[in-house]
Amino acid sequence: MFKKFLFVCFFVSIFCLMTSVIQAKSPLDPNATETDIKNRNTTACPLWRLQIDWMLQDDGLEAEKRCFKSDSSNEIEADMVRKVLAGLNRYGISIEEYEKTFANLLETKKNGNDPQWK
Repeated sequence: MFKKFLFVCFFVSIFCLMTSVIQAKSPLDPNATETDIKNRNTTACPLWRLQIDWMLQDDGLEAEKRCFKSDSSNEIEADMVRKVLAGLNRYGISIEEYEKTFANLLETKKNGNDPQWK
């Protein structure tokens, strides 16, 4: 029974790994740029895909649909920045400059769709 369990875990792990590798290397991704395609054999993950992953981790499954879209609020973006700053601070990374930029975005009430949030 335990051997079957290990086999299933091994198979699922290999499948997930192969799926990730195939997706990362696929030039068929509709969001792939010429640079992504050119670098697919030397870069594990394009920056835009990494940024989407960060948004998913910080805001959940609807992140890509909601982040940087609002023309009336910056609540989602501000919450994500707060989480990132707290994480950096926990590791002893200086966040003073980031805090100043963040405070400026909040004081000037920049909406979530303002390019300065990116």
